[in-house]
Amino acid sequence: MWDSWEDDALVLNRGGLYADPARARAFGHTGEHFRVGGPLTVPRPPQGRPVLFQAGASGPGRELAARYAEGIYAVA
Repeated sequence: MWDSWEDDALVLNRGGLYADPARARAFGHTGEHFRVGGPLTVPRPPQGRPVLFQAGASGPGRELAARYAEGIYAVA
């Protein structure tokens, strides 16, 4: 879904045009649990994808973070 917005889709001009509709494209996904037509209703962040954090520093939590997250949020 994050790739439904092109890098230069945001126009942000003072005339009121927020984004170029030709640069935000629809897509279709039908899965077992949901259906999405797209595009995503917000542009992607500057880094391309949201930063994923795992909350917790237990052994299983750290393993989950090592596999999927960019960082771990834990109380030191």
